[in-house]
Amino acid sequence: MHKGIYIKRLRKNKGYTQKYVGEGVLSQSAYSKFEAGISDIHSEAFIQILDRLDMSLEEVLYISNGYCLKEVKDLVHSFFSLPYNNLDSLHQLVVEIEQYPEYEKNILLNDIRTVCFALIELYATHDILAARTIVEPVWKRLSLLNNWYLTDIRLINSILYLFPNDTAIELTRNVLKQLDRYKGFQDSGRLMITFKINLSLLLIKEKNFEVASDILTDALIKHKKEMLFSSLAICLGRLSICNHALGKSISDDYLIQAEQLLKIYDHEDLWRKIKEEYTYYCNLP
Repeated sequence: MHKGIYIKRLRKNKGYTQKYVGEGVLSQSAYSKFEAGISDIHSEAFIQILDRLDMSLEEVLYISNGYCLKEVKDLVHSFFSLPYNNLDSLHQLVVEIEQYPEYEKNILLNDIRTVCFALIELYATHDILAARTIVEPVWKRLSLLNNWYLTDIRLINSILYLFPNDTAIELTRNVLKQLDRYKGFQDSGRLMITFKINLSLLLIKEKNFEVASDILTDALIKHKKEMLFSSLAICLGRLSICNHALGKSISDDYLIQAEQLLKIYDHEDLWRKIKEEYTYYCNLP
């Protein structure tokens, strides 16, 4: 279907007139021809029309595909949504990518497939060097870019723990600077929270509890309302680790809050992992 005919349908569903949507963007004649499917318009005008319709291009594509993501977008969304320690899900995603026609020509799908193989290797064998070798081509491509965009940053997040600790810490700090440019855009806030929480564990591993505590406390103050319950629970658990290491008496209070939060959501698995992480790092020599 010509996109002008589709825009006409959306406009009518919203109860907007041609004059309202096209005014200041196209002449009445040009807009009418566009909606009739007689002529096309340049991309800048199309974006302005979407803005007038109060819709994003992503939403329009989603609706036009029968309220489903396009196949590539669906695969990408699946990857960024799955738990990376679930081997069955990783294997299944590789199969789905390889079933996509000419997937080899799609750079992002190839990167995701490679990262899946690296994560499968890591969780199956615990050989971080082998996993790092598998993912090296992905990092080599990303490292040559002058700027990282949200998809690039999500990819980096998926391979962060495969880097040596000092490299991962520096990398995370660079990512956080780049994410500052995306304030208020889509789910960039949650992505920033994820990186801050990931950075806290890297610092805990380095026994830099003071800086880790500052980052977690800052995240709790700035992002508490934006956090998913799982991120909030992890944040509270890691604050407990830092405060225990720093000899602060409020350590157990944060752990109790994490437990209470996860009981509300009936998430026993995550609570068990948080307790295991707390016990491990609080008993290091």
